Order: sequence, then structure tokens, then C-alpha cells
Amino acid sequence: FFQAEDGIRDVAVTGVQTCALPILVEEVKVMQDNTRMNFHDYAAIVGEFLLMHNSNILVCNRKSTSRNNIAAAPLVMPRGPLIIRYEPDTKRLYIIKHELKQYCVEKQVPFGDLVTELNKTGAFIGELRTKLDLGTEINAPPVIAVEFDADMLGIAPAAPQQSAN
Repeated sequence: FFQAEDGIRDVAVTGVQTCALPILVEEVKVMQDNTRMNFHDYAAIVGEFLLMHNSNILVCNRKSTSRNNIAAAPLVMPRGPLIIRYEPDTKRLYIIKHELKQYCVEKQVPFGDLVTELNKTGAFIGELRTKLDLGTEINAPPVIAVEFDADMLGIAPAAPQQSAN
């Protein structure tokens, strides 16, 4: 190795080889920028997760509307294992962290990148320990969930229509 104007060089490396490396590095940066996901890509990942688990969603208001402050009754009960809770009154979406993280692994999307990008816009609110089953007869222990602002994601599920009797 010896000191040259453009840095330390190996004696066996020619000038052609040393000038090709910066070009290659620049090409790699361009390819990374072209494949980098944005907010809409990450929001779509959460949307796809919701569609795949639509039978695992509990839709229930957080706030009680009764005078006795009795917990609000569920609008929609899950037909499978409870993974997601959506609260129409607060526009909050809670997803069991482990389940969303596993989905990201399957999709080859870094979970940390997903929450970081969604956090920039306020769509990702945080991680918390919560009971997804509030307002139901289920009495499961709290789970670690990720909380999203459903409006910011643009994926707020519509409240079910009440049938006229």
C-alpha cells in the first residue's frame, strides 16, 4: 500500500480499477433510492395485513355512551383469533405487534423501517401493552400492540350498518 492523491492504494491496483469503484458505489446508491419504500408503500403493507386478517378484527368504541359508563358493546366481533382492534370513535387501530412483525418478515419488509416511516407522518402512534378485548366478554391478559391513527393511514374500516327493524 502507498499514499496517493486520492487515498491509500494497493500497488497492484491500476488507475482504471480505482476510478471504477466510485462509479459502482454511485450506481448502488441510485438503485437503493429507486427501491426505497415510501409512506404509501408502508401504509399499503398495513392495509394488506388488515385484509388478510379481516376475520380477526374486533370493532368496538373506546368510550361508553351509556349513563352508567358501561363499556361499549362490540360493533363487530372477530370470527377467529383476536389480532386487531379498531375503535371508530377514536380512529385508533391496534395490532398485536408480533403478528404484524411476522407479516413484515414474510413480505421481506423491515418492521423498524415500517414504523419509522409511518411515524414521520403521525400514522404510527406507538407501542403499548393493552387489552384488545375491552368491551367483550373475553378476559385475556394485555398484549403488546402497535397503535396507528387509522385516518392517517387512510384505512379506517367503515362502521357496520345497523339494520332497520
